[in-house]
Amino acid sequence: MSILPNLLYEIQRIIPGYRGYFIKNQIAKDDALVRNTAALWVSEALAKVENERNSVGSSMGLNLSGFDFEKIKQYDTLINALREIYTQLIASPSGLRSLPLDQVTLNQLIQFDYQLITACKSLVDNPSTSIITQVQNLLLERKRILYDTVIKP
Repeated sequence: MSILPNLLYEIQRIIPGYRGYFIKNQIAKDDALVRNTAALWVSEALAKVENERNSVGSSMGLNLSGFDFEKIKQYDTLINALREIYTQLIASPSGLRSLPLDQVTLNQLIQFDYQLITACKSLVDNPSTSIITQVQNLLLERKRILYDTVIKP
Protein backbone atom coordinates (compact mmCIF):
# COMPACT_ATOMS: atom_id res chain seq x y z
CA MET A 1 0.00 0.00 0.00
CA SER A 2 1.57 3.28 -1.06
CA ILE A 3 -0.73 5.77 0.61
CA LEU A 4 1.78 7.21 3.01
CA PRO A 5 0.75 5.24 6.10
CA ASN A 6 2.58 7.57 8.50
CA LEU A 7 0.60 10.60 7.31
CA LEU A 8 -2.64 8.65 7.48
CA TYR A 9 -1.83 7.58 11.04
CA GLU A 10 -0.97 11.16 12.05
CA ILE A 11 -4.22 12.49 10.61
CA GLN A 12 -6.18 9.79 12.43
CA ARG A 13 -4.49 10.81 15.69
CA ILE A 14 -5.55 14.42 15.14
CA ILE A 15 -9.00 13.74 13.68
CA PRO A 16 -10.78 10.72 15.17
CA GLY A 17 -12.97 8.99 12.60
CA TYR A 18 -10.85 9.95 9.58
CA ARG A 19 -10.44 6.97 7.24
CA GLY A 20 -8.40 8.42 4.38
CA TYR A 21 -11.12 8.16 1.70
CA PHE A 22 -10.88 4.38 1.55
CA ILE A 23 -14.46 3.56 2.52
CA LYS A 24 -16.63 4.69 -0.37
CA ASN A 25 -19.63 5.84 1.70
CA GLN A 26 -17.25 7.68 4.11
CA ILE A 27 -15.53 9.83 1.47
CA ALA A 28 -17.67 12.92 2.03
CA LYS A 29 -17.44 12.41 5.80
CA ASP A 30 -13.62 12.31 5.70
CA ASP A 31 -13.57 15.49 3.63
CA ALA A 32 -15.99 17.23 6.02
CA LEU A 33 -13.98 16.09 9.06
CA VAL A 34 -10.81 17.65 7.67
CA ARG A 35 -12.47 20.91 6.61
CA ASN A 36 -14.43 21.29 9.86
CA THR A 37 -11.38 20.57 12.02
CA ALA A 38 -9.30 23.06 10.03
CA ALA A 39 -12.12 25.63 10.27
CA LEU A 40 -12.27 25.18 14.05
CA TRP A 41 -8.57 26.02 14.37
CA VAL A 42 -8.91 28.97 12.01
CA SER A 43 -11.80 30.29 14.12
CA GLU A 44 -9.64 29.95 17.26
CA ALA A 45 -6.84 31.87 15.55
CA LEU A 46 -9.35 34.49 14.41
CA ALA A 47 -10.68 34.94 17.96
CA LYS A 48 -7.13 35.29 19.26
CA VAL A 49 -6.21 37.96 16.69
CA GLU A 50 -9.49 39.84 17.29
CA ASN A 51 -8.84 39.82 21.05
CA GLU A 52 -5.29 41.09 20.54
CA ARG A 53 -6.53 43.83 18.22
CA ASN A 54 -9.20 44.88 20.70
CA SER A 55 -6.74 44.97 23.58
CA VAL A 56 -4.29 47.07 21.55
CA GLY A 57 -7.06 49.44 20.53
CA SER A 58 -8.47 49.79 24.04
CA SER A 59 -5.03 50.24 25.63
CA MET A 60 -4.42 53.23 23.39
CA GLY A 61 -7.64 54.82 24.59
CA LEU A 62 -8.79 58.10 23.17
CA ASN A 63 -5.31 59.51 22.87
CA LEU A 64 -4.98 59.60 19.09
CA SER A 65 -1.50 61.07 19.17
CA GLY A 66 -0.09 57.75 20.37
CA PHE A 67 -2.51 55.57 18.44
CA ASP A 68 -0.74 53.00 16.27
CA PHE A 69 -2.92 52.91 13.17
CA GLU A 70 -0.39 50.73 11.34
CA LYS A 71 -0.58 48.01 13.99
CA ILE A 72 -4.39 48.06 13.91
CA LYS A 73 -4.25 47.86 10.11
CA GLN A 74 -1.99 44.77 10.35
CA TYR A 75 -4.46 43.12 12.71
CA ASP A 76 -7.33 43.97 10.36
CA THR A 77 -5.45 42.40 7.44
CA LEU A 78 -4.93 39.20 9.43
CA ILE A 79 -8.57 39.17 10.55
CA ASN A 80 -9.85 39.57 7.00
CA ALA A 81 -7.58 36.80 5.69
CA LEU A 82 -8.61 34.43 8.48
CA ARG A 83 -12.30 35.13 7.87
CA GLU A 84 -11.83 34.40 4.18
CA ILE A 85 -10.10 31.09 4.92
CA TYR A 86 -12.78 30.13 7.42
CA THR A 87 -15.51 30.84 4.87
CA GLN A 88 -13.71 28.81 2.21
CA LEU A 89 -13.38 25.85 4.55
CA ILE A 90 -16.98 25.89 5.73
CA ALA A 91 -18.67 26.81 2.45
CA SER A 92 -16.52 24.70 0.16
CA PRO A 93 -18.48 21.93 -1.53
CA SER A 94 -17.17 18.48 -0.80
CA GLY A 95 -16.90 17.35 -4.39
CA LEU A 96 -15.85 13.94 -3.13
CA ARG A 97 -19.19 12.21 -2.56
CA SER A 98 -18.68 9.05 -4.58
CA LEU A 99 -15.83 9.71 -6.92
CA PRO A 100 -13.67 6.92 -8.15
CA LEU A 101 -10.37 7.94 -6.54
CA ASP A 102 -7.22 6.40 -7.95
CA GLN A 103 -4.13 5.78 -5.82
CA VAL A 104 -2.36 8.94 -7.01
CA THR A 105 -5.36 11.12 -6.11
CA LEU A 106 -5.70 9.38 -2.73
CA ASN A 107 -2.05 10.09 -1.98
CA GLN A 108 -2.47 13.74 -3.00
CA LEU A 109 -5.59 14.16 -0.85
CA ILE A 110 -3.99 12.58 2.20
CA GLN A 111 -0.88 14.74 1.81
CA PHE A 112 -3.09 17.78 1.32
CA ASP A 113 -5.18 16.93 4.38
CA TYR A 114 -2.12 16.56 6.57
CA GLN A 115 -0.57 19.81 5.35
CA LEU A 116 -3.86 21.68 5.75
CA ILE A 117 -4.63 20.53 9.26
CA THR A 118 -1.08 21.06 10.52
CA ALA A 119 -0.96 24.55 8.99
CA CYS A 120 -4.36 25.49 10.42
CA LYS A 121 -3.41 24.09 13.82
CA SER A 122 -0.22 26.18 13.82
CA LEU A 123 -2.31 29.29 13.11
CA VAL A 124 -3.72 29.05 16.64
CA ASP A 125 -0.27 29.60 18.14
CA ASN A 126 1.15 31.80 15.40
CA PRO A 127 -1.42 33.59 13.22
CA SER A 128 1.18 34.99 10.84
CA THR A 129 0.83 36.09 7.25
CA SER A 130 3.24 33.37 6.10
CA ILE A 131 1.09 30.58 7.55
CA ILE A 132 -2.07 32.26 6.24
CA THR A 133 -0.50 32.34 2.77
CA GLN A 134 0.41 28.66 3.13
CA VAL A 135 -3.20 27.78 4.00
CA GLN A 136 -4.52 29.87 1.11
CA ASN A 137 -2.17 28.04 -1.27
CA LEU A 138 -3.28 24.68 0.12
CA LEU A 139 -6.91 25.59 -0.48
CA LEU A 140 -6.06 26.48 -4.07
CA GLU A 141 -4.29 23.15 -4.42
CA ARG A 142 -7.38 21.38 -3.07
CA LYS A 143 -9.47 23.02 -5.77
CA ARG A 144 -6.95 21.93 -8.39
CA ILE A 145 -6.99 18.32 -7.17
CA LEU A 146 -10.79 18.26 -7.21
CA TYR A 147 -10.88 19.91 -10.63
CA ASP A 148 -8.46 17.36 -12.05
CA THR A 149 -10.49 14.53 -10.49
CA VAL A 150 -14.07 15.68 -11.06
CA ILE A 151 -14.24 18.04 -14.02
CA LYS A 152 -11.23 17.39 -16.19
CA PRO A 153 -11.61 13.67 -16.99
